[in-house]
Amino acid sequence: MNEKTGYEKIWDAARGLAVFTMFCANLAGNILPQPHPFALRLYGTFAAPFFVLIAGMFFRASLEKKDRGWKNYLLKAGVIFSIAALLDLDYGDYPFINMDVLYLLGFSFVFAYPLCRNNRRGYYAWIPIFAAGWYLQNYVNYRLDPVSLELDQPFFEFWKAQAGGVAYQWFVDGYFPILPWFGIFLLGAHLRSLRASLFSQHTAGTLSVAALLVLSAILWYLFPGAMHIRENYSEMFYPPTMGFILTSGFLLILIVRLLKPVSDKNLILSFWSVYGRNSLLLYALHYPIITHLIAPAWNNAEGDPGAGWPEFLGSYAYLCVALYLIGRGLDFWKTKESFQKIPESARFLFGH
Repeated sequence: MNEKTGYEKIWDAARGLAVFTMFCANLAGNILPQPHPFALRLYGTFAAPFFVLIAGMFFRASLEKKDRGWKNYLLKAGVIFSIAALLDLDYGDYPFINMDVLYLLGFSFVFAYPLCRNNRRGYYAWIPIFAAGWYLQNYVNYRLDPVSLELDQPFFEFWKAQAGGVAYQWFVDGYFPILPWFGIFLLGAHLRSLRASLFSQHTAGTLSVAALLVLSAILWYLFPGAMHIRENYSEMFYPPTMGFILTSGFLLILIVRLLKPVSDKNLILSFWSVYGRNSLLLYALHYPIITHLIAPAWNNAEGDPGAGWPEFLGSYAYLCVALYLIGRGLDFWKTKESFQKIPESARFLFGH
């Protein structure tokens, strides 16, 4: 593997932290009965916005480094869509109906390129995209129960009755709808252009970011939104508000600023970086591990969450250790010549 710069290592760690907490949020949604305490809800809440913001930053970085054309991003989107579809099939649902974060990322890679390639103002599209999502979710309709279809149900009858509902779910009220989450992806790309000032090591800058984080958190506190619980998933962005998005962005910036001085030979950052370097594949693997290995051990015959706190914490540790070992194995494989021989689209799946 090519030696990474200090900032690339920091972003690996930040992305790893995001998926590390995302494992907890998704595990809790599958095995831990309600009510989930506020601390647990908050712990898993920033995983998704961090993940999407960082994906937007890496998109712009790759575009600035070497523009390989739209075909490159279509291939990456195809890999992401394929993983999302396989996960739906494994879960027993038809793919491309529910709106998971992987579908969002695939969509973002497809449409961010033509929007932003020759027009830097395209990155500012996050503002109207978020505004449109906020309006539709708060003043038109926001359904708590997602539209889905199991594989043993008739497809064409469903599609005739629910095609409009599926489209609305993709754009407005899915788990990660295009409005506003595509805007969050573009916001991450926009933050990349401000990296010289946002991620410098000046103390005054860090204090300014901390102050903006406090103001954003106050805005979120005053206007928290509904914070719905959806199918036992309790992250506090159903639907997201402007205060939440700003809090997520400034928190991510502050974390990166604080991590940079301690990035060399820091064991915790090295631990998170393993998840970050292999985030796409590890994210894909954590779902079947939960649904096939962990949930059946604790849930009742109807599949309702049934784990207590000891079982939940032990399962979280098991999940993180298993995925960490897989990530270390992938890192080792990436140093071998055999890895360089596989197609680039496949290497993208393995975080290269």
